Amino acid sequence: MKSARVSAIALAALLWVGIATPAMGQLVPWRGKWVDAEYAAAHPSTSRARPSVGETPRVYGTTSWGSYAVGPCDAYVRSTSDPVANEDCSSISADAAGEAEVGFPIHLPSGAVLSAIRIYYYGDGNMVQISAGLYATDSAGNSTAIADLSPDATTEGATSQEFGPFDVVIDNDPDTGYAYNILAIVPTGPPTFGTTKIFKINVLYKLQVSPAPAMATFSDVPVGAFAFQHIEALAASGITAGCGGGMFCPNATLTRAQMAVFLAEALGLHFQY
Repeated sequence: MKSARVSAIALAALLWVGIATPAMGQLVPWRGKWVDAEYAAAHPSTSRARPSVGETPRVYGTTSWGSYAVGPCDAYVRSTSDPVANEDCSSISADAAGEAEVGFPIHLPSGAVLSAIRIYYYGDGNMVQISAGLYATDSAGNSTAIADLSPDATTEGATSQEFGPFDVVIDNDPDTGYAYNILAIVPTGPPTFGTTKIFKINVLYKLQVSPAPAMATFSDVPVGAFAFQHIEALAASGITAGCGGGMFCPNATLTRAQMAVFLAEALGLHFQY
């Protein structure tokens, strides 16, 4: 709930920044946090292949990265001798001879692009590796391997490894879509049990606007028109029905009331008053 409110405020602020130059001393959104306008002007945002470790994840927009962690207590056991997820959800490992085979479910909205995956783990330094992979399972239970996610570090201690970039577009259609998950095998490591652990798995993704349809919904926004794709996405999602008479009125002035409707509908704002 707090995240949605912050997202709404940030998005509204971005719209305002687009039409007015902020005064020095004014706070503006910059890389997922609020900073002084003078600082933001001196540190222009640059595009990067991926977010840096520790960067605050964002949950709005199509150019920013989103990130969430799947922890040990989110995992489900497939087959194992004796898996152990610590009570504080800090790690998961095999605590007896053998190996723990566990799955980490991935929950992303339809259309999101799964771009990279980071595995945070502890290695025992004895060539004992974690074997992991990214899978998509259809409604009939047929699984398809998408990518290998097996870390190759053999040094002892806590470390992480990133895999990607991928270009997996999430499809959650109830009839034809997939369940996405990471299947990992955590072995016991000599000389003691439980020395190879998974702490968490970070899933990095970006949201995207739906592709443009072949036919236009509004008579005054034909195929190929400026913002055609984005206007069609608003219409398809139910955020707008146009201005009446089968038209969108793309050049009409947007009132504050209309902006409130757009933002509330787009973000799905729901609060208890």
